[in-house]
Amino acid sequence: MSMVMFWDPGHGYAANVAAACAVTVGLHYPLRVLLLNDGRHGSGVEEGLRAGSRHAPESGPGDTGAMDTRLSEYGADALLRLSASGLLTKANYSDYTLPVIRGRLDLATGVRAGDLRGTSGFGEGEGLLELAMAAEQSYDLVLRHAPRIRELPEASAGSEGEIVVAVLQQRRSQLDDFFAALANQPLAGRRKLCVVLAPYDPGCALNLANLKRRYRSDLPVHGIPYDTEFADAWNDRDVLSFFRRYRLLPKRGGSREAMLSCCRDLSRNLLELAGQAAGQAARERGA
Repeated sequence: MSMVMFWDPGHGYAANVAAACAVTVGLHYPLRVLLLNDGRHGSGVEEGLRAGSRHAPESGPGDTGAMDTRLSEYGADALLRLSASGLLTKANYSDYTLPVIRGRLDLATGVRAGDLRGTSGFGEGEGLLELAMAAEQSYDLVLRHAPRIRELPEASAGSEGEIVVAVLQQRRSQLDDFFAALANQPLAGRRKLCVVLAPYDPGCALNLANLKRRYRSDLPVHGIPYDTEFADAWNDRDVLSFFRRYRLLPKRGGSREAMLSCCRDLSRNLLELAGQAAGQAARERGA
């Protein structure tokens, strides 16, 4: 398998898509999956999952209490310390994550302290990308949400076998900027990309078919429709219960069923792309 990174240019919906895909894969595929938060502890993908929220710090942003200064015993802080000291191994990696679906899906929570902009950039020995790469030794699939990245070139500069899911809105200016930046990407980088429109309105003029036609794109493109019940579950930090409740997909139609079906289609496509990317990377290393 391989790694998949969920990225957006700043609107934040990549977190929702990443969490939805992680739970979908965890419920429907016999794989060990890690969901890694590259951002702040308690933010991003953690906002929709109780596994992260119940351990979130109680102190506010301006509080200088002990919770702000003590070292975390789990999540990115602990994993970075272990990696720096050479003690992070295939056997102990999961000891520093939180179980979301026991035996299937774990969560590595984000960094508690320090400026994320100063936290190891890509390619640094103790960086968050290296944590994701190390996790490949312990997990079948690693999904990471990278909220600190704003530009496509940086998003595409990760591991050679990593798939990048660009989560975009149905806004012409945003799509114009994305596809203009994409035109300057090397072919190898474009092969690793998948586009998701979220929240998606199939009645919008910039629907999936028209997007492919307008931008002459052969990238995989998916749409995740808005659903009120999912939005409420996200705000209640209970996305897992939402997907468990509808594990057997109802056939009544409507926004909920459309959203669930699209999440399954996207998850299936990402597993296929991840397997292909891992195979291609292995072939290139052996060339």
